[in-house]
Amino acid sequence: MQSGSERFLQVWLRLAAVAAVAVAVLGCPRGTGSKISRSKQRVLVHSYSEPSPVRILVAAPPYLFSASERGLVRWELDTGDNLQLSAEHGLPGDRVEAMTYDVGRGWLWVATDGGVTGYDIDGGTFIELKSPPSALKLDNFAGISMAPAIDGGLWLGHRRGLYYTDIEGNWKATKIREPVNAVFRTRNGDLWIGAESGLIVRRSDGQTEHWGSEKGCDLETIRFIASTPSGGPMAVGEDSSGEQRIVFVLGDSCATYRTSPNQQWLGAALRRDELVILTPRRLYSANTTSNGARSLSRDGMRLVPVEVNATKPPRSPYVFRPTGAPLPKGSQSITALGDDVFVGTGFLGTARLSYGDEKFRIEWLRQSVLVAGARTLSVACSDRDDCYIATGAPAVWHFTGDGFDREQALGSYTLAFARKPGGDLYAAARSDNEQRIEIYRLTGDRWRKIQRLSIEVPDNVPDLSFARFAQDGSLWLGVRYRDQDGEIGPFGIAVVDVRARRVDYHRVAAGDNIDAAGWPIPVDADDASFLDEEEVWFAASEGAVQVDRDGEVTIHQDPEGTEGDMVRGVAVSSGGIVFAATRSGVATYNGEEWAFPKVLRRRVNDVEVDPDGRLWMATDRGVTMFDGARVHRLDVRRGLLENQIDQIAIDHFGRVWARSSKGFTLITP
Repeated sequence: MQSGSERFLQVWLRLAAVAAVAVAVLGCPRGTGSKISRSKQRVLVHSYSEPSPVRILVAAPPYLFSASERGLVRWELDTGDNLQLSAEHGLPGDRVEAMTYDVGRGWLWVATDGGVTGYDIDGGTFIELKSPPSALKLDNFAGISMAPAIDGGLWLGHRRGLYYTDIEGNWKATKIREPVNAVFRTRNGDLWIGAESGLIVRRSDGQTEHWGSEKGCDLETIRFIASTPSGGPMAVGEDSSGEQRIVFVLGDSCATYRTSPNQQWLGAALRRDELVILTPRRLYSANTTSNGARSLSRDGMRLVPVEVNATKPPRSPYVFRPTGAPLPKGSQSITALGDDVFVGTGFLGTARLSYGDEKFRIEWLRQSVLVAGARTLSVACSDRDDCYIATGAPAVWHFTGDGFDREQALGSYTLAFARKPGGDLYAAARSDNEQRIEIYRLTGDRWRKIQRLSIEVPDNVPDLSFARFAQDGSLWLGVRYRDQDGEIGPFGIAVVDVRARRVDYHRVAAGDNIDAAGWPIPVDADDASFLDEEEVWFAASEGAVQVDRDGEVTIHQDPEGTEGDMVRGVAVSSGGIVFAATRSGVATYNGEEWAFPKVLRRRVNDVEVDPDGRLWMATDRGVTMFDGARVHRLDVRRGLLENQIDQIAIDHFGRVWARSSKGFTLITP
């Protein structure tokens, strides 16, 4: 049977171009672990900067307002600066349900889970609006739609019907008492309503008309109503069989169409004199032509007339062409202002698509909430869509696959998560009085504190640089502290025996007397990796630190070729190869000697080895992976938010989590 060492070497020797490097890097690997595998599969890249989708966008010069799962953000379009509007500013609730802009009054109307309010754009203040009377039973605004009334008031489409309020908060019910999904007001004051029974128009004199199949409208449900370039209404929804239908109001009747090819319309916005359509894959622009619609072009789309009540509508007056704009993944909301189109995405913020020089330029409006204040990265997963993430910042996150939920802090501040061999999840958090670190275990869906177990730093606020479980089930913590001035200082290593509820400290700084009970590990060791139960390796400013099972400490200073760089990260393969990350590149150690192979000479901020033995590196040029023969790089062209990657972590599924100043990227090999 072939040994792990022989298999490991064979990977390197397959390519003559790297044969010399292979000998220099590996020598005779230790252990019997798996070799570095040469991956031929394509990786999946998903990036996240915001915890939830941008559901609603409204352009109200000079601002863009965006609403996600919680809160409202005002963006200054000239500078890109943003302001989170909350209860402190007068917003009546956390979750925004709907928004609409009254151009004439200069107000943004906002409906939240706590009520409805107006926002004075020029004054930058919310105007308190009286709550609707209890008799109307409008205690829940989920799913509502809004449109400004021509007299300065507000129309609201609700599941209980259509309602009106003026700026004084005088609420009124209308004769429409069926569920309403969409409302849209035309320039002449007519209100078009997407109701349960279909399309309804409420004239400016208060008269209502149902527009059904007798008018040529083939709509069973209506998702949204938008303006066409001529100012008339366009309704988008489904017919009785569930097929999407596009309906234009032409004079005193409707014209109903289907799309070819069939593409779902997610939203529409007016960009000057053209209609921009958002679909899951592309942005389309619609323009009118004097000769009617042209034939379908490559990647184009056309509207096919649908016969309703034995009447076939005319050919569509619109020509649909792909805009060529780089539509981001997960796009789901749209608005426009001037020459710019704004697209709200699932987890990347809002994309600003500016047209110039015959092509679109993309800029991003994002708060990067997920990594605000981030200093570290730890990930622990129970399942692929059930992961806990800490970054050393106040906010900690629960990844659900569909997004990120903000977790309530354990103690005063959750510092790190770690997965124990066997599957249990643990967390380390500062105590309520911030004088010690306490350990929690996830039981069911609740985090429970392990009593009589804590880590203390005398006279300072404790902090962590890493938290990792060894194969024997002990939890290793890189302990540091914050002094009274907020400066961070190193404190050494704490090894936690969770079962015995015991903590051993290991540290030594220059000039210290070595504690007989501890190992002389440099005080600033801030990364760790384990070789079975034989060795543990640390990254420190003095070099790569090796500790064997008997506690003998060896400091490998200035590994060959590192030019005196401090070691920024360390990783050990199951075959026994040590990788030490420095600013000059990755140095390797095979148990006998160090090497600094040319193929790994690149500035590296962090390193990890995945379960298949591949080496992953966080660099200033993206995330790179070394498969034993070649270095593969992922950068912004392949889905990263930016090329400067500060840290990486690998979960037990082998997925790579990369942290940058803009967000997370999840890489699935």
